Amino acid sequence: MEETKEIVKTDKFGDVTVFVAGDRKLRVFLTVHDIGQNHKSFHRFLLHEDMKAILSKFCIVQITVPGQEDEAETLPNDTASGFGSPALQRAFKASPSLRRAVSFKKNRPPSVTSDQPAQAAAPDQSVEQSYKFPTMQEMGTEVIPQVLASLGCKTKDVVGLGVGAGANILCRYAMFSAYDVLGLCLLECSAESAGFLEWGQEKITSLQLNMKGMNPTSESYLIWHHYGNAKKDNLSEVRGFSDRLYSKFNHQNLARFVNCYMARTNFVDKLKTMKCRVLMVTGSRSAHVKDVERTYSAMDRQNSEILKLDGGDVMEDNPEKLAESMLFFLQGLGLVASVVSRKMSRGNSLSRDSQ
Repeated sequence: MEETKEIVKTDKFGDVTVFVAGDRKLRVFLTVHDIGQNHKSFHRFLLHEDMKAILSKFCIVQITVPGQEDEAETLPNDTASGFGSPALQRAFKASPSLRRAVSFKKNRPPSVTSDQPAQAAAPDQSVEQSYKFPTMQEMGTEVIPQVLASLGCKTKDVVGLGVGAGANILCRYAMFSAYDVLGLCLLECSAESAGFLEWGQEKITSLQLNMKGMNPTSESYLIWHHYGNAKKDNLSEVRGFSDRLYSKFNHQNLARFVNCYMARTNFVDKLKTMKCRVLMVTGSRSAHVKDVERTYSAMDRQNSEILKLDGGDVMEDNPEKLAESMLFFLQGLGLVASVVSRKMSRGNSLSRDSQ
């Protein structure tokens, strides 16, 4: 899949990195990733044999949340509320109890999942450029519309694929641009605000990332977030994910995104206003099954359906079934009518051979 990297300058949130593939005159197939990931998390699935025929009918637009690119430069501090603000740094330096809570260690102890050294924290800056990291709502209602308009893509009948935080963002976009979105495939999507336990885990994760870089506690949380109870069945994938966390991500920027997701607002009561079709997907061993089920229960059943596949990370564990489900979903929207999955092709071949 040949893709072009584009840098879109937004009004309030700086540069946004976008990767585009395909004819921009076609309908947009839009992806938004989860915390601890970027657009590369979709690559293996989008390159799956059953997805290639589907995506040939679309212009693929993959948005990277600010600062989540591989080896990204550190975003300027949000001096009003960001974890990198000088006031918060001083508060942690002055509080032994808070320092113990986030365990200020500069080097990463040995880990069972990665041998990569920890990334050193960026030095303090005495003068910081003013910058505001977008909220989840702002990503959906301001960043995405500006990106699509800037790229000159067709902004009607958009189809979206989002995971976790990215799925939450796409929901907000669909409610804001109700007549522009045709359908959404949402993996591990929650429309609720973070519960107390999740809030605490994400709070500690973002604090530790910001203060000392990637560390075993943050790593373990992000692995659980993505693989749930199936991590022991995906050791090679988990190791690759862990290695990328240590070697590719700017940990202060990742802390900003985790903090943004932690602070998400609840929009369960607005779900019935969504006008597009929605396919909700979760893994049987995902950490988010209950969240997905509660979100689905608040949706208009005439416009939504839920799919539970085996595994924790369904794009990794069940790509063929997910691709086939997406094909049927899109055909239900009146799209890709001529596309046939490999499974259907094999069935047709066997039927002809038996005659």
